[in-house]
Amino acid sequence: MLSASPSLGPGDVRTLLNDTACDLFTRGGDDRAGAGLVRAADALEAAVAGIGRGVCFLDVEPDNVFFGDISAFAQQGVTFGCNQVGNRYCPTRQLTRGEMAAFLARSVELPPASRDHFTDDEGSIFEDDINRIAEAGITDGCNPPVNNRFCPTDTVTRQQMAACDIRALD
Repeated sequence: MLSASPSLGPGDVRTLLNDTACDLFTRGGDDRAGAGLVRAADALEAAVAGIGRGVCFLDVEPDNVFFGDISAFAQQGVTFGCNQVGNRYCPTRQLTRGEMAAFLARSVELPPASRDHFTDDEGSIFEDDINRIAEAGITDGCNPPVNNRFCPTDTVTRQQMAACDIRALD
């Protein structure tokens, strides 16, 4: 692990991965494993370059018109990316209602909710965020007039986002 060797830098890790890949290629090892190590070295180099630019997302280039906004979003802890590794932002992908709830709850630092507000968010990684924005009056739900569902996997329309943003800013 890198934390076990504080003097081991990203360049050292890249060299180690490349050397291991070369050993696998030249000693008759598994070519796929060697190629995988080369790809890992490339990914590490790209990630380090991204961190140096102020953003950790490999799919957001400095020439992206929203680069500064996305970087600030990440640096303020509003987003952690769109994949488990946290190295992609998926800037052109549509936003789900659950993701919107997380962005809003984190950006205005809402306190924990006192109860579960909806019946359809159990098991969602965004359940806590969904309940926080419901308790703060930012959302009423997705099935008026009952509003006992949030529909966390549905995409957000621009009008829904506008309504939630205005309520969050009040």
